[in-house]
Amino acid sequence: MKSSVIRVPRERGAVVTLDGETIVAETVPDLIGKVMSFVEKRGLWARVESLAPYKTSSKRYLFAKTPKHPNGNDFFVELEHRNLFFEGHKNYKTTITQLSRFLSKLGVELVYKGS
Repeated sequence: MKSSVIRVPRERGAVVTLDGETIVAETVPDLIGKVMSFVEKRGLWARVESLAPYKTSSKRYLFAKTPKHPNGNDFFVELEHRNLFFEGHKNYKTTITQLSRFLSKLGVELVYKGS
């Protein structure tokens, strides 16, 4: 017998604050885009560029000047913001953790508020 129950996704969207400013994002790419727009508005883009490529492991970048990881593989979900490419193929937890570490280098505090 086939079940008529539809499984609800575990997480939809994310709400974070950046230095107290609330950001509501529907998807991981949306979250990355909104965070980068915030950084740009704050006049921190040159500092972001100076950190490119930003490694999250020996095999992956969060962002780089070209959409390629350290091992030469293409970004799986390529997101472009201005002149940098971001890897959007991540779950929310990983994305929030990596963005938080990255933003701390810019002096920006990211706080996860929920989904």
